[in-house]
Formats: sequence, structure tokens, C-alpha cells
Amino acid sequence: MEEKKFETLKNFIKSNKSFLSALNNNSYPNLDIYTKYEIYLVYFRANLESIQKRNPSLAEKIMELLNSTNYYITEDRLEINGTIYPLSYLDNLLNEIEQIKKEPILINISPSYPSDNYFSKRTKEPCKIYSFKDYEHFSLYEMSERSLIYQYTFRVDKNTIPYIDKVRKNFNTFISFITYHLLKNDLKEVGIKDLQILYSYINLYPLLNYGKDSINFPYEQLTIPQNKIGLSKTTISNPEILKLKNNLQKITLQKSNLVNRLNILSLNLPKGHPKIDLITIQIRELEKQELEILYEIYSLSHYEHIYNPNILNYLYCSFCLGCVDVNNFFNNPFFKMFYIKNSNTEFYCALRLDTLIELLDNDQVLKILNDQPRLVLTS
Repeated sequence: MEEKKFETLKNFIKSNKSFLSALNNNSYPNLDIYTKYEIYLVYFRANLESIQKRNPSLAEKIMELLNSTNYYITEDRLEINGTIYPLSYLDNLLNEIEQIKKEPILINISPSYPSDNYFSKRTKEPCKIYSFKDYEHFSLYEMSERSLIYQYTFRVDKNTIPYIDKVRKNFNTFISFITYHLLKNDLKEVGIKDLQILYSYINLYPLLNYGKDSINFPYEQLTIPQNKIGLSKTTISNPEILKLKNNLQKITLQKSNLVNRLNILSLNLPKGHPKIDLITIQIRELEKQELEILYEIYSLSHYEHIYNPNILNYLYCSFCLGCVDVNNFFNNPFFKMFYIKNSNTEFYCALRLDTLIELLDNDQVLKILNDQPRLVLTS
């Protein structure tokens, strides 16, 4: 990792720290170039789908900015692969997007939920107008009922897609509004609580995006309050857990085969026959092994070296996708956050705003980066 990029990473974290410090004092933060760049990226991402429907070429340009991590920031500009971009360039993009958003479009309603490649695919698909009759069956449920169906089943189907789409639209509209007015220094309609939500989003950017391919950060050293996070579902690709899951599948298959064999024998042999008793004992032993492996998977998934990077990464991905359902009824807003890939829910959790704000302690992160530079740098 180049020294300039490493310094940029630390400056992102320091700027976010100052941002939160101002909010804790009930004050509006002064934005430096590092925080501004994070906020521009959040604005661009929140408006990306809208831009793609109107100006695919501009959307490709913005995608390059969103996907690039090979850059560093100095003074009032950023350098990406040798090309200099002043802050005014980003502001011009913002102004252009605001004008483009006013242009009319044909809405393409898709009955299936977007995959990871949704954004790139949409630019290649012709716009279509669907009849509302295609969606009459959606009216069977109220939106609150769709929310509960999704919360308890994690299904992405005709009954839950309207709720998912509404959540994404509401959050991206909110984020777009907040970031635009903040970058234009028009704060009369922006509240401190709004900025706390934005902070929770941008504070994940340095480690989970900018530095993800350049550093081997020891996430296990972070203090994350697992008891304050209602984690209902997550997907873990850790080799230790994958090995356990493979063993579990083998045992489950063995048990299923024995159960089928037992059912056949029970039709032809009297109760208490030695073969039936033997197979019954074998099934019980396999069930015991299943429970032991399930407990081991559960315990291992909560170890810090697995839990911490997993939860942080999925929270950041949820923000980026706009899958953030915010309940502002409480003084301490309640969040439902989820991530969907290829029409499958990979992650779902619930937590309060104060927990979300404190998940990534910048003082702790900076201390690790300063104390262990040789461990952190990988290239």
C-alpha cells in the first residue's frame, strides 16, 4: 500500500472523528475535503439508479468514481490513476445530476429483485411500461404486513418486493436530500439526527471500501457490542465455518438416508426388530452430531475475528444498496438493515442509532493503524 494512500486512509478516519465530535456537541461540522469526498460518493450512489434511467454515459462515469479505491487526496484535489480531480469537478457533477433528475423517464418495473449486477444490467435493457394489472396481486397486503412477512421469512418475492423497493426509495431519497444540502452549505432543513445517520454511513467507508483491498485490518481487536445488535440472518464465508457446514450437510444426508431406510423396514419388520433398533440408535447419534456442529457454528460465528468484519461489511453493503428501514418514532431511531444478492437475503439485523454510531470507534482504529503499520500494510 502506497504511503500516500495510507495517509489518505488515516485522514478519512480523522475527518470522520471530527465530524462526530461536532455532532456530539450539537453543532454542525466543518467539512474538509476528506469528509466532502465521502459525502459526494454517498450522494452519487443514492442517485445512481435515477441517473442510469436518464443518462447512462454519466452513470458509467460515476460508477468509475464509486468503484475506484486506487486514489489518494492531497490539499484540495484527488488523484486517480494519475488524473487530477479538483473538488469543483465533483460539485459540477452534483449540479449536473440535479438537472438530469428533473428530466422525464419511462419507468421500468421489474418483478424480480435486483442482483449485484443490477446497475450495470439496467443500462442495457430497453425501458418498458408495464400494466398495473400485472401487479394487482400486490394489493393483497398492507405495507406493514409486507414488512413483517419479510422480517420473518427473508423471502424476496411478489409479496415482499414492494416493501423492499419502498425502503430503498425512501432511504436513498433521504440520503440524497441530506447530502445535497450539506454540500451546498444549506443546513436550515438538515437536523443533527439526520447527520448522525449520515455519519454512521460514511464512517464505514474508509475501512470497508477505500482500504478493503489494501490492508489486512485486525477487526478482532475492535470492541463491538454484539448484545446490542439483533442479528437475525447473516452469511459467512469463513473457511472454518464452511468446513463445519460441509460436515453438517454430510451428516444430514446420512441421517436422511437412514430415516428412509427405517421407514421401509418398519413396513416389513415387527417393532423391536434388531435392525430397526440399530438404525434408530444410528439416527439419534447423527442427530446429536448435528446439534453439536450447529452449536459450534453458532459459537464460532460470534468470535470477534469472524463476527466483527462480517457485521461491518454487511452493514456497509446495506447502506450502499439503500436497504435501511428507519423508524424515527423513537428519540433513538430504530434501524432494520438488510442485504440482498441475486434475489436472496444474505443479511438482516436490527439496531438503534446510538449503537450504529458507536460500532466503529475511530480512536481505536487510529491507534491500531499507528501502532501496527507493518501488520496493516500488505503491498
